[in-house]
Amino acid sequence: MRIKLQYRKRSNGLPILSMKEMDEFAESILSDFNASILKEPAPVDMESLLEFYLGVGLDYQNLTHNKAILGMTVFNDCRIPVYDWVNKTVKIIPVSAKTVLIDNLLLKQHQKGRYRFTLGHEASHWILHRDKYLENKQQTCLFSVDEVLPSVKCRATDIENSSWCEPITTDHDLMEWQADYMASALLMPKRTFLLALQEILEQGGIHEKSIPRGIWDMIIRTVTFKIAEIFQVSQQAARIRFDQLGVIRDEDERQLILF
Repeated sequence: MRIKLQYRKRSNGLPILSMKEMDEFAESILSDFNASILKEPAPVDMESLLEFYLGVGLDYQNLTHNKAILGMTVFNDCRIPVYDWVNKTVKIIPVSAKTVLIDNLLLKQHQKGRYRFTLGHEASHWILHRDKYLENKQQTCLFSVDEVLPSVKCRATDIENSSWCEPITTDHDLMEWQADYMASALLMPKRTFLLALQEILEQGGIHEKSIPRGIWDMIIRTVTFKIAEIFQVSQQAARIRFDQLGVIRDEDERQLILF
């Protein structure tokens, strides 16, 4: 990554960031990676962003026996437990620093949207949280659930989480919320997301700022589906992005405001 992001940090290295700052950071990164991305709504090549722009290696493993962990970012050289489906046991593999591990479950075609969001989530951990882990390269090398180690494991419940409106009480919660928000901003940049939304509504003959509640459900389903198609994300991720950007607001009991 050629650009240097400037932001405040806690004493333990965790960033202090607003949603506005993360949207701006994401657009700066995407502009540096491929400026054309911000001109027309289109899916971001997340594999290339990770491997060729951020310089992060990608590997695919069975991270658990029950698919509870979808991704992991490894900051320093480590040994990581993965699941061996042939022998039905856990095995330990060496993993080099600056590697993202993705669970094989996400390689299935019907998981494409979640796969891409997980790539964005792990890329965001590298962008925002590497300083917290790279500061101490003498940390224990063997990963276990009880140790603080040079890696971040992301459970299925951490990724595309629509309940982040709840209080964030731990460092883990903060990092996962930041990674989720930054992933949304990388996959669906604010600038092109709003362009796509406006184009979809205009194509549907909707030019007013307010929509009667009676036809709202049908419109939001259609718009969410089309946004998800354009950016190649899940419909859940597209719907969460609406909420993040505040483009849907209650006016009263009869209407909703889009812009």
